[in-house]
Amino acid sequence: MRPLANLLIPAFKDRNASRNFHLHVDGLIFERIKLVSLLLAASYPVMFAFDFFLLRDLGSIVYRMNLFILHSVCFFASVIFLYIRKKPDFISKRFINYAYIGFYLAAGAAASLNSQLLTGTIAAYVIVMISAAAAFPLRPLHFSIMLVCVHALFLAGLSKVTENYFTLLARQMNSSGAAAVSLLICYSFYMFQKQIFIKEEKLKSKEESFKRLFSMNPSPLLLANLEENKIILMNRQATEFYQTGTGTLDGLNADFIFPALEQKQEILEKLKHNGSIQNYMIEYSDSNGSPKWTMLNFEPVDYMEESCVLIAVSDITNFKKKEEELHRHATVDMLTGIMNRRRGIEILEQQALSQQGHEFTLCFIDINNLKSVNDKYGHNVGDEMIKLICSVISGKISADDIFFRLGGDEFVIIFNKKTPDNARKTWKEITVDFEILNATMQKDFQLSASYGLYHYTPGNPMTAEEIIELADKEMYKEKSMFRAVTI
Repeated sequence: MRPLANLLIPAFKDRNASRNFHLHVDGLIFERIKLVSLLLAASYPVMFAFDFFLLRDLGSIVYRMNLFILHSVCFFASVIFLYIRKKPDFISKRFINYAYIGFYLAAGAAASLNSQLLTGTIAAYVIVMISAAAAFPLRPLHFSIMLVCVHALFLAGLSKVTENYFTLLARQMNSSGAAAVSLLICYSFYMFQKQIFIKEEKLKSKEESFKRLFSMNPSPLLLANLEENKIILMNRQATEFYQTGTGTLDGLNADFIFPALEQKQEILEKLKHNGSIQNYMIEYSDSNGSPKWTMLNFEPVDYMEESCVLIAVSDITNFKKKEEELHRHATVDMLTGIMNRRRGIEILEQQALSQQGHEFTLCFIDINNLKSVNDKYGHNVGDEMIKLICSVISGKISADDIFFRLGGDEFVIIFNKKTPDNARKTWKEITVDFEILNATMQKDFQLSASYGLYHYTPGNPMTAEEIIELADKEMYKEKSMFRAVTI
């Protein structure tokens, strides 16, 4: 008995799921009855012409009148359905569905019984049974009860209008076989709808779980279809981070993720070749124009049967600021703000040892009287003197030149692609500014510095220390002259 029960009543384990499925099926049948009703109503003029014109020479007036009545009843039933379907709350959909399907089965049976007066065929009934089973996924038990009732009446009516016993027996057997086939079709289509519904419910459940996890994630997350340039989902953190507002995502494209179109194309190419992308850094500008850095991770996912990319966003602005600060500490002299010894020597070494190098003139600078100023007025005044001298020099050299502090009162300028004459001309301008400041500012010190030059040409491999030492020797010549004058 159990297999038969499973055949006739395919049940869900969860009652709520079963109820939702049957509501879904009721709605599906209701919409399909609408299509059938539209078809019957639209075809009525053709049926009318068939009944009264094409069959006008038919001798059996009873057959013609029965056929006209059947066509007219189906037409009015369709019109009535199209009217009441706009008021689904007035009568339940399930009641309307069962009433109309029962009516269609009965109409098919009546049409075949009427055919016994002329053609003797039961095709109309068979077609209606199979069509109803395929088009309307009724519960198999309900359809079987409905079919048994109609079929019993059909068999009884068939025995009244068929005189030959063997003809009657053949038609009863054929129609009963068609009824069994239609019940099997009903069960198959019902189970097919059930499987579709279960898969859709699982998909919806996964979608809801995904959305919950998506929204609960503390970091900004986006789900986007980059190929179609549209945003599917954004959690609250992503909305706040990108400042896209609280409106719907309809019409929101994915361009705001990429400041440059080339970045988006690069991401799409990498996704095609690598499948996923980790730690991709992008720099933005916030509403105040300040730099904002993000690290993006891209992971391809399928969402609602659509190929998408899950984008995890990490705000690394503070990290980049600390990194820049550390880099600045590692490359910048804290007192003067110019390049420090470590970075300056590194650049000088690269230029001196490079195979594709270019000429430059190195200027070695030593501040005059710094020790005396420190001893007499203190290191704060000495630091002020150093900063003023660096400020003047920085204002006179070009953007291509390198200026760094070697240590204490010693500094280096790398005049890139310049001859010693060019360097001397610049130094004279620096000296003039020193004299102007000495004449105008009220300080306890005079700005002055000695310098020495060394001209480096490519193809002469030397170390940074060797180049500095040669320029240092030239500086000492001028330093000696300065001391001779000031003593």
